[in-house]
Amino acid sequence: MQMPAPAMEVRALTAGHGVRPVLDGVDVRFPRGGFSIIIGPNASGKSTLLRCLAGLVRPIAGEVRIDGEDLAGLDRRALARRLGLLPQQTEIPDGITTAELVGRGRHPHQSLLRRWSRGDEAAVAAAMAATRTTGLAERPVQELSGGQRQRVSIAMALAQETDILLLDEPTTYLDIAHQIEVLDLCVELNRRGKTLIAALHDLNLACRYATHLVAMRQGGIEDMGAPAAIVTESLVERVFGIGCLVLPDPTTGRPMVIPRGAARP
Repeated sequence: MQMPAPAMEVRALTAGHGVRPVLDGVDVRFPRGGFSIIIGPNASGKSTLLRCLAGLVRPIAGEVRIDGEDLAGLDRRALARRLGLLPQQTEIPDGITTAELVGRGRHPHQSLLRRWSRGDEAAVAAAMAATRTTGLAERPVQELSGGQRQRVSIAMALAQETDILLLDEPTTYLDIAHQIEVLDLCVELNRRGKTLIAALHDLNLACRYATHLVAMRQGGIEDMGAPAAIVTESLVERVFGIGCLVLPDPTTGRPMVIPRGAARP
């Protein structure tokens, strides 16, 4: 049986900053229609890989492909019409309202000959409805909570109307309630047909939400697949350098990692 073409893939990818590459000969495929989460310790190459997928880091060698097409042949505007990106930090100008910020997601569709249209208005309204931010439309973004800001940032990416959405550490700086809120939203978007690719620090949240995991270590791919298929005590020790127990999550049945720390009863 022939495997379906991936939404994105990298082939023999070597990339990084400076003399020493962060990624070295990486091969990985991200399934179309999946919620893929990249996991690994600090400095394992998660963010570098995501930035390569977004076209923000140019490969030293190898290639990044979207729908079978080499990213190197696409200009920034054309790429922004194919995939959206939620960076770790979204620059927010002073005084801008939620609706104005979400509207910036339409920039890839604008040109000297094509100005703001009813289609743009509809795309912004749909993005805000999907992220439950419609009621925040007139509020300055600086007045919003961390969780609200993150939903607004996702709305801005959704307003691009792309099939693929990249998220770099979307739960960073959020408390547990807002982390769950953001990841529940990601699952909802995935069920509506979006292909999501995220980098995440929290292994248990990744196991709970991902349909496809990519485990990284020292700039390479250690394993990839469904959480239940790859998350073992051996994998966690190889990737994170800690002993653990892997048990079924009592609420989802998915793998739940319990570190073996120094604490004693």
